[in-house]
Amino acid sequence: MTGGVRGGGKGRALGLGDVGEVGRGYSARAEGRRGGVRENAIGRAVAMKDGGGIRALGENLDAEFKRLQATLPAGLTLSKVSDQPAAVEAGVGEFVQVLIEALVIVLLVSFFSLGARTGLVVAV
Repeated sequence: MTGGVRGGGKGRALGLGDVGEVGRGYSARAEGRRGGVRENAIGRAVAMKDGGGIRALGENLDAEFKRLQATLPAGLTLSKVSDQPAAVEAGVGEFVQVLIEALVIVLLVSFFSLGARTGLVVAV
């Protein structure tokens, strides 16, 4: 693949080989489903290198996805089968929400079971 995505704000090109392994393989099925309709397809999988950042990978892949979509001939489209960076973002957001809820519950139980003064000390 030629070209690349500008990564990290450092002005250097980020190619697919920089974030993962690029190779060819044979797939027994060269078709996919979109909207319940079976279509011919070419599949590509991208995996992050060890120690990479999933958010940076998602941002770089989105930028490259848009760039490639603009270069495709009429009748061809790109579509994502799964989006792991988006799933991780959703999971982190859910974790933070559950953490805040648990903290509020613990503080409320402390106030009611230990009294206002002692509960305030625990809260601080």
